[in-house]
Amino acid sequence: MSCTPTPYRISIYHNWALQLQLMKDWEDGARLAFEEAHAQGVIDRPVELLSRDVWGAPNGSALEVRNAMRAIVHDDRVHGMIGLAMTEDAAIIREEIGKDMQLPVLSFAATTGFDGHYCFQTPCGTHVDEAAVMAAYVKASGHDRMAMMHDTSFQGEDFGQALREFAASFDLSIVSSIGVNSVAPEDQILERLEAARDSGADAFAYVGVGMQFKRIASAMRRMNWEPGLKICGLTFVGAHPGFDGPEPFEGWVGLDQFHEENDVMQAMATAFQARFDRDGANMWTAHGYDEGRLMAMALGRAGAATRAAIRDALETIRMVPAAVGGPGNMMSFGPHDHRAYKGDYFVIRRIVEGRNELVGAPSAFFASL
Repeated sequence: MSCTPTPYRISIYHNWALQLQLMKDWEDGARLAFEEAHAQGVIDRPVELLSRDVWGAPNGSALEVRNAMRAIVHDDRVHGMIGLAMTEDAAIIREEIGKDMQLPVLSFAATTGFDGHYCFQTPCGTHVDEAAVMAAYVKASGHDRMAMMHDTSFQGEDFGQALREFAASFDLSIVSSIGVNSVAPEDQILERLEAARDSGADAFAYVGVGMQFKRIASAMRRMNWEPGLKICGLTFVGAHPGFDGPEPFEGWVGLDQFHEENDVMQAMATAFQARFDRDGANMWTAHGYDEGRLMAMALGRAGAATRAAIRDALETIRMVPAAVGGPGNMMSFGPHDHRAYKGDYFVIRRIVEGRNELVGAPSAFFASL
């Protein structure tokens, strides 16, 4: 008499960019990783993915995100979670995850504030790291006076403060620092940009959640202001087809997690095309794939399929080549080290005449300073 093994159950938790194709790519990237792990014998049974969508902060509510997580923990009976992307949600809920939920969560939130016994990250950038690269790039490009606009959100304030600190370390003057609500109208942004232009800045940086980028870019075109350099952080991922596309980002430099010469990403994209009959060569598919592989390895090593055992198993994973970021980016965890990426986990790119071009990797850039 045969017995079919009960699948592992993993939560795929969307709390931003709901229903966009790239978020479906992210989920299917994880699905591909779990299917490969089962076929290769890394895990002894298939994985059932349970997907939930809840808009997170700042436009949504961290309270609703928390309530949905409680339901996932108690009702969906999952072994672990991939998701919980928004920085504010992750920072608010992290303590409860460790104390009450005790669910291993693998998040791509871009914060150093998602720490805890059950909190793990494959970060989509990190504000302090992005700020360091942005400030250094502006200075190395020959600019000395920068204007900055940041969201008055949890993420925007955190990012803005980091950029101020790194600008000072590179002797880069921030001559205008302007906060703006993440849903402020374009006319209000236009008025504040005029003050930034009048400050005599020769470079401009936008940092924050990213929802104001298109209004800022549009307002700058309306006022015909073209500073010597326009730069943003991982907001630049909006230049991918499926988000806003390259047009709003024309003339901008930004940070991304897609590198054409990453062999792991290219192999993943080939497998993704064969499995789902669509192009998966983007950073979001790569994120899902990395997160799926890490969780599958933990499931395979855990022995007893308990949340605590899976949490412990995640800490044993070392030196796994990543699909996200540049060639040589690796994934490793350890006790008290729950941030996976080690290496060039984001890159510098720009939009020139509609083309999304690679500028370079942070490690090479810093070595040249």
